[in-house]
Amino acid sequence: MEPRQPSRSPGFSSFWPGLSRVVGAILLAAGVTTIWVSRLASHTDVYLSEMGASDAPTPVLFNAALLAIAVGGCLVAIGRSGIRSRVRWLGAWSISATLVFACLSIALASRVTCSPGCPVPFTNGSTVADFVHTLAASLGFAAVGLAIIQAAYAHSLRPLFAVSIASGAVIILASGVGGLLSVFRFRVDLGGWLELTAATVALLWVIVFALARIAPLPAPPAPRALVQAEGPAIEVSSTATHLS
Repeated sequence: MEPRQPSRSPGFSSFWPGLSRVVGAILLAAGVTTIWVSRLASHTDVYLSEMGASDAPTPVLFNAALLAIAVGGCLVAIGRSGIRSRVRWLGAWSISATLVFACLSIALASRVTCSPGCPVPFTNGSTVADFVHTLAASLGFAAVGLAIIQAAYAHSLRPLFAVSIASGAVIILASGVGGLLSVFRFRVDLGGWLELTAATVALLWVIVFALARIAPLPAPPAPRALVQAEGPAIEVSSTATHLS
């Protein structure tokens, strides 16, 4: 008989994931607050990406906030690993995998900043850095939106269904209108605030996702071979009892 492995209490096994989520939520909150402080300190109407350009009032602070958001999001993803959507094509990979991809994209956007004025890629004055930054920021933001949709249809995240649907609707509406205004350079003042609102809602959702109490994941079923191996032993024991 193999020696019995010591079991860990549920409290011990949930401590580190819980700590990871709390630290991640703190970093996310700090990042969001810093971005708002940087935006309010700017006396011009700008989009988020322009706040990290070299000619912005606080580019170092803004890009540090993006990096804090990326690290915090990864910690939340680690603490919530294994959760998948119940919809087949949304559940092909976990919500954590989507969040990690989003955070890596945001981290890249914080390191590769756009040039002054943040011109739209492939327009006059745009550079390779503008293309890389815009692509990374767009993919990161879109991935957070995908994570919200995945969470809305996850069994263990049913308490977050209403929050996820409402957040997704606000993000799609605000980012869509803000993006169009950015492309056409029309009402930049409104477009910048819409973009900031969409990003804030997305990040606040990640904080809620980190701190919300949700149902634990079901335990994996016992290995089939083990169940089959135990069956004959039970039958032999029963036969021996009848013979005696």
